[in-house]
Amino acid sequence: MTTPLDVALIGCGRRMQRVYFPVLPKLGNWVRVVAVCDPHADHRAAAAAHFGVPVFDSLRALLQAKPMAAALVATPPSSHHAVSCLLSAHGVHHLVETPMCDTLQQAHAMVAQAERHGVVFRVAAQF
Repeated sequence: MTTPLDVALIGCGRRMQRVYFPVLPKLGNWVRVVAVCDPHADHRAAAAAHFGVPVFDSLRALLQAKPMAAALVATPPSSHHAVSCLLSAHGVHHLVETPMCDTLQQAHAMVAQAERHGVVFRVAAQF
């Protein structure tokens, strides 16, 4: 890659702050955080202070602005299915933290939605 991938962080709570906040700046040659999204004001404030990027309090607002090509999702696991399917429908490549989702049916739907929209979708743990 000659240009870093523009990434939005979705869900800026404990896991994002403890695991990804420290490592993402070190990946600057490959990844550039361009926005953060979280419904909690304190999480948005922490992310804004750390990355100095625009903050959004809803996925709708983030997707309307769409400053990113990809997203890193670290929301509560029960929301992964809905967030992933919405991102795929808007053509946003994304990585979802573990656990992937609550049911096998949701997992199949997430994969199918990504394939239908030509989106790269992955699941990974911080380890």
